[in-house]
Amino acid sequence: MTLVNLLRAIALFFLLSSPVLAQPLVNIRPLSKDPSRPVWFVKRDALPMLDIAIVLPAGSVRDGDKPGLASLTTYLLATAPGGDSEAAFAKKLARNGIKYNIDVQKDFVLWHFRSLSDQASIEHLEQAISALLLKPDFKRMAYGRVKAQLAHIHHIHSLNPKDIVPVEIYKHLFQAQNYGHAAIVDKAAYDAINPKAVYDFYQKYYLRQNAKIAIVGAISAQQAKEIAKRYQQGLKVPVSQAVLHVDKKQRNQVRIITMPTTQANIVLATYGYHANAKERIAMLLGNEMLGGSYALGRLNNYMRQEMGYAYSISSFWWPLSFAGVYGVKMQVDKNKAHQALQDLYYQVARFAQFGPTATEFNQAKKALIASYPMRFSSAKSLINTLSFLLAYDYPIDTINDFPAKVEALDLKTVHRVMQNQLKGPWLTLIVGA
Repeated sequence: MTLVNLLRAIALFFLLSSPVLAQPLVNIRPLSKDPSRPVWFVKRDALPMLDIAIVLPAGSVRDGDKPGLASLTTYLLATAPGGDSEAAFAKKLARNGIKYNIDVQKDFVLWHFRSLSDQASIEHLEQAISALLLKPDFKRMAYGRVKAQLAHIHHIHSLNPKDIVPVEIYKHLFQAQNYGHAAIVDKAAYDAINPKAVYDFYQKYYLRQNAKIAIVGAISAQQAKEIAKRYQQGLKVPVSQAVLHVDKKQRNQVRIITMPTTQANIVLATYGYHANAKERIAMLLGNEMLGGSYALGRLNNYMRQEMGYAYSISSFWWPLSFAGVYGVKMQVDKNKAHQALQDLYYQVARFAQFGPTATEFNQAKKALIASYPMRFSSAKSLINTLSFLLAYDYPIDTINDFPAKVEALDLKTVHRVMQNQLKGPWLTLIVGA
């Protein structure tokens, strides 16, 4: 899942169903009595499919003094499934219609598996999960190949302004702290990681007792419960992970990265609320009014539609466990970049000082609530959202409680939250011509 898709997934669980609905649109059943090892299940019978997400606290924030360790460990697991060669395992997955993908984020890693929902397919799927996550063969891992592949991905990203932007934001806001580097790093960083470090990382952060599971598909709750039980069988209590302290040392700063492009990518970024902040709902609504919504965002209406500065412009909030990032990004013609940046400063400051209008507030509130029914049409979007909620320990009723919480917000509260968010300090990042 790309960063953009992650942000969409984050937004999905906030964009909830109309409060007039008598029944919850997403009926999530808890299948575990142990709140420290949650298992959530949503029955979907439209297609004979099964999606299983396993969320582990093994993101890049746990790299320690070895940037890239989380991503290297995770992708190495895919090269050494227990009991089969890598090639034989891949053929077995294809023969049984099983697919999976891996997503290494800052705070967590997500393994998403998909198969048909008949009993034979379920058994093959469980065997695949066991081979990859529970019984990897560390002696057969393709260290050289995976290091080279990841380093190449890092190089490709370094050539694309859109990929450079988030990397530079995190680097300058968090500097040498673990949020400061990307999940995928350069060749020198991977070359500094030895097999023992990979094994130790797996033993510490891939513990089954720390896994959180989401299951969506055309199976019964009992079947889902048995799948989770077999994965979690005989487990001890979860192992607590260290709470990381984040120093916010950034000051107002301008950073320019010159590249041979006809456009300039301009970003204002600052520290944001963390994922579990009590202000999170007001934050989402305020962001929608500033620039999160293409149709309703003030920045889009002024900077793009009225003034014609920007090809695209939006505001964003990237919440994390121990911190967060908030900002505005836009793409402009290089000849308009200076004036566009000055107007952007002014518009952000004006929004912070005076806040949204009553009309903007009411329109954004209605849009957040009314747009929800279209947001969970696919199992993939649902499983990604459930994974995010599990990763950050949100309660199971977060989705269906949200409409009432949006309705309860008042303009004064949202303005106060956004005013606090927009006070900076600001990193001004310009990438391109």
